[in-house]
Amino acid sequence: QNITGKAERLSLFFNRVPKVGSQSINKLLENLATKNNFKFAKDKVNNVEQIVMSRDKERVLAMDISKHPAGSVYSKHVAMVDFSRYNLPTQIYINMVRHPTDRLVSWFYY
Repeated sequence: QNITGKAERLSLFFNRVPKVGSQSINKLLENLATKNNFKFAKDKVNNVEQIVMSRDKERVLAMDISKHPAGSVYSKHVAMVDFSRYNLPTQIYINMVRHPTDRLVSWFYY
């Protein structure tokens, strides 16, 4: 479902799904940020990704993402973040999907 029109802030939140090409998209976003003068931020590499998080951790993440200037892009392996729950403006979400079988094969070989 396209919720772009419901965004309250013109910043992108790339809530990444593992094994769907998100590293390639991150590299593209990094290159575009340099050429088009916008900020690209991503989470630090973790040994264990926490896709679903507690409300406290979600609040901290939502506040961190909201601190970046409008027009920026933030990328993280995480499920949806409810910015409105914390009285923060909603972002524009982008994501990638992949056929489930191809995704599992990639996970097996990677």
